[in-house]
Order: sequence, then structure tokens, then C-alpha cells
Amino acid sequence: MAKEVWEKVKEAEAKAAKAIEDAKLQSVAIIKKAQEEAAELIKATEKQSIADGERLVADKTAQAKTFKEQRIAQVEQELKNLLWTSSGRTDRAVNLILEKVVR
Repeated sequence: MAKEVWEKVKEAEAKAAKAIEDAKLQSVAIIKKAQEEAAELIKATEKQSIADGERLVADKTAQAKTFKEQRIAQVEQELKNLLWTSSGRTDRAVNLILEKVVR
């Protein structure tokens, strides 16, 4: 009977050792899977960040282009106004000179 008990103890120890080994293998597999998922998440986040950055650069470039075009139109209008004003002043100056010469 002691031998049977001893055999059962040995069998239980073997099962326990097997269960421990299986648990170790499972934990390694779980850790490896978690690392792979983390790496995939990092890659996806990097891709998203790059896409967001490129979109932001494109938006800011478009805004800068629009601002530049508006500013050019504004400066051109100011130049036209200055030319019109100076033309009017030139006409008045010529008229004054002619009046002085004619008198």
C-alpha cells in the first residue's frame, strides 16, 4: 500500500511538473503575443502620426498659398490706388504749371 501511495505521489509530482511546464510555455506564448500586438500598435500609431503630420503640412501649405494669393491681390490693389492717386496729382501739377506759364 505504501508503494501504491508512493506511485501516486510520484504520478502527482509528474503531473504537477507537467502542469508547471505547460504554464511556463503558455506564459511565454502570452508574453510573445502581447509583444507582437504592442509592436503592431506602435506601427499603426506611427503610420497614423505620419499621415496626420502630412495632412497638417498640406493644410498649412494650402493656407499659406491662399494667404499669399490674397496678399498679392491686396498689394496689387494698393499699387493701382497709388498709381491712380499719383496720376491725379501729376495731372494737377501739370495744370498748375500750365496755368503759371499761361499767365
